Amino acid sequence: MTKVHHEVKVRAGKGYRIVYVGHEGHEEAVGTMAVAPQAISRVETVEDVDHLPPFSEPVALLAQTTLSHRDWKDVADAVKVKFPQLWSPGRSDLCFATTNRSQRSCRSPPKLTR
Repeated sequence: MTKVHHEVKVRAGKGYRIVYVGHEGHEEAVGTMAVAPQAISRVETVEDVDHLPPFSEPVALLAQTTLSHRDWKDVADAVKVKFPQLWSPGRSDLCFATTNRSQRSCRSPPKLTR
């Protein structure tokens, strides 16, 4: 989360509009948005992205670290389509523990042999 707060400060300081994927009311989303409230638009769904206005400033994409990639992939893809010149981090800011748990839960259980 500290990395995301830092990136919000940096991007806002460089004049970016930040599209932040996060759950309304979630502690992390609330804290992240408080870092630069004038520069952040929070989205949670593809429909939220559709309702974003065109921005005159460059756009950056960041996300709540407790979301698994699966939770926000469609939203991120929609942001990338709407804002093709989008900046996003070189590597995901997702919490690896969350992503790893999600990947394990999606795997099929091993077949039992008798």
